[in-house]
Amino acid sequence: MPGRFLNFFRPFSRLMFEVKKPEKKVSFISKLLWTFFALLIYYVMSETPIYGISYRGLYDPLIAARV
Repeated sequence: MPGRFLNFFRPFSRLMFEVKKPEKKVSFISKLLWTFFALLIYYVMSETPIYGISYRGLYDPLIAARV
């Protein structure tokens, strides 16, 4: 039995999009490959400096830990 919180959003649920279930089962290897590629892109882009921002020699040993 849904609570008042969920009942409040029930009229808005008609306006939201739904994601269809996949037609075939996605293999575990495929999920691992997509995760690997996403992490690879993330790590490459996190090391790319943003144009126009200069650090002027400041050294931050924990820069990789800050996301």
